[in-house]
This record gives sequence, C-alpha cells and structure tokens, in this order.
Amino acid sequence: MPLLTSQERNVIIFLLSTALIGFVIELFRHNWLKNSEILLSSENLSFYISKIEEEKIISNHNHAIKDQMQKSDIEETNVSSKLKELN
Repeated sequence: MPLLTSQERNVIIFLLSTALIGFVIELFRHNWLKNSEILLSSENLSFYISKIEEEKIISNHNHAIKDQMQKSDIEETNVSSKLKELN
C-alpha cells in the first residue's frame, strides 16, 4: 500500500515547486536588485534621494520627540524632588 496517493503526491510536488520558485525569486531580488549601480541609476536617483530625505526628516522628528520626553522626565523628577524637600 503506497504511503501517499498520486493526488497527494502531486499537491506536495506543486507546493515544493512553488516554494522553490519563490525562494529563487527572492534570492534574485535580494542580490541583484540591491546592486548599487541599479539603485543609483538616473531613473531611480530622484526617488532614492527623496526617500533618504524623508527617512532623515522622520529620524530627526523621532529624536526631537525623544529629547522632549527625556527633558520632561528630568523636569518631573526635579519637581517631585522639590516637593519632597518642601514636605
């Protein structure tokens, strides 16, 4: 008695083939499309410059928020220590 029927075997072969094709496509995209010559081609240069500027703005904004939160924490501890001194 066979372990798998022919239909089950075909489904497994199909799933494995699909996974293998997906892996090959992802490997191709990861290695070939990350090539600096492609990234800096004249067609894509303006897109990547705007993307870098956008990431820089977001990073600066996040740092400003973090700094404000740290300052407010410091002020809060100063106020609480002064209240303890008054009591």
